[in-house]
Amino acid sequence: MQLPDDFETLSEAGDFQKPPPDSYVCKVVLSKATLSKSGRPMLVLDLDIAEGPFSGWYTRDNDHRADMGYDPKWLRMYQLSDGKSAGLFKRLLKNFERSNAGYDLAEHCNGKIFDEKSLKGLLIGVLCDGEEFEHNGKILLSIKPNKSYSVDQIHKGVPPIARIQGIDGSWRYVTEPTPTRAREPPKEKSGNELPDEEEFDIPFL
Repeated sequence: MQLPDDFETLSEAGDFQKPPPDSYVCKVVLSKATLSKSGRPMLVLDLDIAEGPFSGWYTRDNDHRADMGYDPKWLRMYQLSDGKSAGLFKRLLKNFERSNAGYDLAEHCNGKIFDEKSLKGLLIGVLCDGEEFEHNGKILLSIKPNKSYSVDQIHKGVPPIARIQGIDGSWRYVTEPTPTRAREPPKEKSGNELPDEEEFDIPFL
C-alpha cells in the first residue's frame, strides 16, 4: 500500500466529535416546501452550523460521506405552517428577517405565497435538542432542531438549556457545559416535559 505523498507532514486525525445538543447559529443549505406525513404544509430546511467550534461540521462530514459513497446528511429542521403551528412558522420567518441585514420578508411574498428558496444562504439561530436511539446494541445520540431564534438571541444566550429525549421517551436537561451554555438547567422544571410549543406530528428522522 502506498503512503500519501505528504505522510511525513500530515496531521493525525483527532476524535470524531459530533455537535452536542445546544443552541447554534446555522446557515441554510437548502429550503423546500412540502407536506408532512399527515398532509399538512411544511417548510424543510437543511442547515449547517455557521459559527463556533462546530462551524462547517456537516459540510466536512458530508465530504467524508461522499468519499464513502453515502448521500449527504444535514441538520434538518421541519416547521409546519398551519393550524397551531402558524405562529411558530411566522416566528421562524421573522427570525430570518432579524438575523440577516437587508433581507425583507415582504419582498419575497406574493400575496399568500412565500418564496421559500429565498432562505438559502441565510443565517438563523436554532435550539437543538437531543434524541437517544439504539443502533447495533449501542445507545447513540443525535441532535434535532427544536425552535428558531435570531442570531442576536443566540449570541446573548437567550435560548433555554437544550434537552435530551432518552431511549425510554423521558426528557432531561443537558448538564455538561457546551459552547453556548455553561450554567446549570433550571431546578424548578421537570426533565420529563415535552419542549414548549413543539408539535410531534413529524417524528424525529
